[in-house]
Amino acid sequence: MSFSYYEVYTTSLRAFSSMGFPYGADEDAAYIIAWLELNKFNGLNSLVDSIEVLDNKYDGKIKLNSHNDTSIDLNYASLLMKGPGLIDFYQSELDDKKDLHITLNNCADPEYLLPLLFRSSKKIFYCNALWLDTNSQIQFCEVENNIMKIGIVSNQETVNKKQVKIYISNEHKIQKKFESVTCTITSKTIQDNLANGISPDKNNWKIISTLAARTFVPESEESRIKGAGGSDDAND
Repeated sequence: MSFSYYEVYTTSLRAFSSMGFPYGADEDAAYIIAWLELNKFNGLNSLVDSIEVLDNKYDGKIKLNSHNDTSIDLNYASLLMKGPGLIDFYQSELDDKKDLHITLNNCADPEYLLPLLFRSSKKIFYCNALWLDTNSQIQFCEVENNIMKIGIVSNQETVNKKQVKIYISNEHKIQKKFESVTCTITSKTIQDNLANGISPDKNNWKIISTLAARTFVPESEESRIKGAGGSDDAND
């Protein structure tokens, strides 16, 4: 069972729409899931695990104590809802600053930042993020010139559980030495994955497809008449 990136994206898009994500937010969330699935990060599995906290509970509002606030308490809200707005906001803040250090507290799903930071690298010279994984190792990703490296770094900086530290810059970068690089994503690896297609877990695909099907209009006598060429006053 293999699908194209577009099929995974559109099915995810319909799933998010069925869960109450508004227009635009559903596209961003679908991009996150499809990008993760394309790059072997089990995006659909993450989405299935998140359904309970997402379904008809969308809240994309970002609460800042001040306009210059760079420390955000997410209160365990999913980055599928908060992430795109946060990254867009701080990206716009770089217009007046050389760089920004951002801290996300009580972050439940830092892996959703990966596609957002990769996308931002088209506009930002350099960005990175670090957080603790389930084994209390510091996971680190950095992106420059559409090349993302992901791996483990030594404890060069304090980071708490459920905390993510992000650095974005348009002028210079801070380098960290990887202990090991577990993944490198480039335009070539993405093109190779696109050519090979995506083979999601069958059970995950069934669950997401069922969610997506909630957006389909139920067949009715009226819809059958219109489908056969009947008139529709709304289009007159």
